[in-house]
Amino acid sequence: MNHQPMDNPQLDFDVDRLVPTDGAYGKVKDDLYEFDDSTVTKLDAAYVLTKDAYVLFYQKKQDLRQERVRDTVRQMMSPRAIASSPLTDRHYISTEWLERLSTFAEPGPITNYDFLCPHANLLPRRSEHVTVICTPVPTPLWRFLNQTFGGGPSVSQLHYCAVCDGRAKGLIEKRKREADNLRALERSMQAMEARSPALLYSHHIPEPSCLSKTWFGDWEKFINDPAVEPPGAIDNSSLLIKSPEGKARLRPRPHCLKVPREFYLYFQSIYGGGPEVFSIDGDQPTEEKAAEVVRLADLAIAAERQRLQQLQQEEAEAAADSKEVSDLERQ
Repeated sequence: MNHQPMDNPQLDFDVDRLVPTDGAYGKVKDDLYEFDDSTVTKLDAAYVLTKDAYVLFYQKKQDLRQERVRDTVRQMMSPRAIASSPLTDRHYISTEWLERLSTFAEPGPITNYDFLCPHANLLPRRSEHVTVICTPVPTPLWRFLNQTFGGGPSVSQLHYCAVCDGRAKGLIEKRKREADNLRALERSMQAMEARSPALLYSHHIPEPSCLSKTWFGDWEKFINDPAVEPPGAIDNSSLLIKSPEGKARLRPRPHCLKVPREFYLYFQSIYGGGPEVFSIDGDQPTEEKAAEVVRLADLAIAAERQRLQQLQQEEAEAAADSKEVSDLERQ
């Protein structure tokens, strides 16, 4: 089954698989088979051609040049060729790219940055899998593939990157520090609420803050996956739309998390960005209005903190006086 695309008549494709309404058919070498949940049945091509398919899978036909390249690679990677090649005369190629070479009609340029850092050394987070992610090949084979497909870079030795290793260790510490500090903040807020709700912003600003779910999802991926980079600055701009009067308001069903303002300030102190968005139905306050509301809340929180400190001091003094009286009575 051949097909030639209308927009590029020089490319030929084979129908590799098709999905009719009653099963799935695929080609293995030159034979056709039916696949279902439990059995595989060989079919006659004439039978398959009678079926109406609603999904077709095409595979680009291999050209003779590509087959000659693969034959050359097989010869140069044969046990005899490897045995006759000096151990010091080796280059390393991405195993993933070699897989594309063996299965894709066009593997594209060699991509050794699958296992290399920007400094052309081993990626620290993948170094323990080095025997899997890159393959040593004789230098003549590397030259042949590089001349044929381009790409790179050339890798004749594998070195651990001290620069990227230091950065990776720094990111490990950053992940732990940010997660631990967030949990500590949550515990601290619970203790403050038990002591006096007036110590929290929620007592003075009833509307919680909003945080982009997309940004928070990126932060969670960074915390949980060593291969993920830190998120950029907070971007809450997608949560807002402009009213006809030019005022900002929340989108209907915004893709956001409602969080205590303390949480928003924690993330904002690390990553910056914004804007600060409040979970209210109407217009968002202007910067001046929001700043005034926050200023008054800060003053009220500071006053409550001072009141509690004064109360604690008075209680300590009363306890000391009571102890002194008890000591005198015993005498």
